[in-house]
Amino acid sequence: KWEKALQTIAKEKPDVIFVLGDLFEYGPNPDRYAHALAELKTPYGTFGVFGNHEYYTGLNNSLDFYKKANITLLNNQIHTLPNGVEVIGVKDIATARVSPAELNRLLASSSDRKTRILLSHQPLLTEEAAAQGIDLILSGHTHKGQIFPFNFLVKLKYSHIYGWYHLPPKTNLYVTSGMFYWGMPLRLFTSAEIPMIYIQGNE
Repeated sequence: KWEKALQTIAKEKPDVIFVLGDLFEYGPNPDRYAHALAELKTPYGTFGVFGNHEYYTGLNNSLDFYKKANITLLNNQIHTLPNGVEVIGVKDIATARVSPAELNRLLASSSDRKTRILLSHQPLLTEEAAAQGIDLILSGHTHKGQIFPFNFLVKLKYSHIYGWYHLPPKTNLYVTSGMFYWGMPLRLFTSAEIPMIYIQGNE
């Protein structure tokens, strides 16, 4: 399934790949998956953040996986793409206990004259990011509930659980259901996905 998913991405010929975390738990041979992802080349590269499971499996293990997978980890860091888009990666907000003040400091260090994309594993502190004028937030974690009754539990914790949202004054938020699953290999009334998003940057 992993190799098939990467083949699907390769066919789309994306300029850049964004990884939103929870990649590490792939059975007894994670190097196989890391090396397969590393072979997927794009013009701008692959950038990502940690999800909660990267913390659970050990930061050193997760750092090693991202390095072997050729994922540039944005750990409360900013990277400017060749097309002028700024990509901002924040630590997993819940697990790393990122405060609103910490997020605001990170976002304030970016340029409001550029198109800015925030990678955040969990769709939290979205209003704070919107107040800073972030153009696009990309999140995951919720799996769109994945199976009954978790879909109801997810709705209790997160106000944004799947799809596109507009956050005033100008922020777009997309929460993906993810490529695979959490825990048991099963989805009920939800589907996996690989979102392809087209963005116009500025030089």
